[in-house]
Amino acid sequence: MGIFRVLLAIAVLMGHSVPLLGLSFCGSAIAVQAFFIISGFYMSLILNEKYLNHKNYYKLFITNRFLKIFPAYWFVFIISVITSLLVYFFKGDALNLRFYFQNFTLLNFSSIIYFIFTNIFIFFQETTLFFGLNNNTHNFYITENFRNTSPLLWQGLVVPQAWTLSLELLFYLIAPFIIIQNKYKYRIWILLSLSLVLNVVLYLNGVSFDPWIRRIFPTQLFLFLAGYVSYIIYQKIKLQKKWNLIICIALLSCTIFYGNIIEFYGKHYLYLFLVMLGTPFVFNLTKTNNFDRRVGNLSYIIYILHIFIVTLVKYFVPPDTFNYSYPFLLIVITIIGSLIIDQFVLEKIEKIRQARVANAS
Repeated sequence: MGIFRVLLAIAVLMGHSVPLLGLSFCGSAIAVQAFFIISGFYMSLILNEKYLNHKNYYKLFITNRFLKIFPAYWFVFIISVITSLLVYFFKGDALNLRFYFQNFTLLNFSSIIYFIFTNIFIFFQETTLFFGLNNNTHNFYITENFRNTSPLLWQGLVVPQAWTLSLELLFYLIAPFIIIQNKYKYRIWILLSLSLVLNVVLYLNGVSFDPWIRRIFPTQLFLFLAGYVSYIIYQKIKLQKKWNLIICIALLSCTIFYGNIIEFYGKHYLYLFLVMLGTPFVFNLTKTNNFDRRVGNLSYIIYILHIFIVTLVKYFVPPDTFNYSYPFLLIVITIIGSLIIDQFVLEKIEKIRQARVANAS
């Protein structure tokens, strides 16, 4: 699963920069939704097979997930702020803080508190895509299309791609109440059905555009719960190895060459359906591979770090400087940065996380 997750992270990186040799993989939006499915699979797996028998398993699960998410986020947030301030001091461009230098006078007390809270604690970052800022009253207002507002509120996010983490965190908070297999089986299918129905209702009423169909937790819940379906499949096939390699190759190929596959109605959702079906086989093939596990640890760091790297590199090295090698430059720098963060920051935290589970036993 590690290599697959890194490919998805690189797909998001290329979606925010330039394609790699003409390949943009499955694209950033679809990659994010594939991550939601994988997250649902992993949470179903660890809750049912790792945490369930521990005393106070909810508290242990939530705190361990927060230890997984927040340290890397805060590290990238801090270096983004410091770097932006240094570049502003020496070059006059605030990079990830441009929004505040250009629009600070438009922000009232409540909006400043809002941005401080959501930038530090991640929760509700996705809401920046549903509001505009009234330049006269300095108050927020609900907008149908955030792209038609000025200024763009999402630019107030120092780590803008972290809006997806807000949805992840919301899922973590409710996951122990809905994906414990021997307790809440019917809740899972009811919530999965309701989320799908909500998507259909919005689509039939003409609300099929970003962000309303893609960045509201209830509309994305079915993807997390599709990960639970993947877990059910994994329970059925984990003792066999017949199709693992073939399905793994097929899923990786569809991810890499997604943009080269002929367009047809439903292609996006067919790919996500393949992710749901293929995830248990990919995990079954790689679950004992230590190298794949170490590679997989980088996927989250690559995701949370990549916009900082893309912004910084583009500022100092214009994209046409290296032509075809430019995406390689971005990928290599992002991976090196991720390795450094993993080695010197997150590895120690990971040992703490695993020790907490072991001690709880």
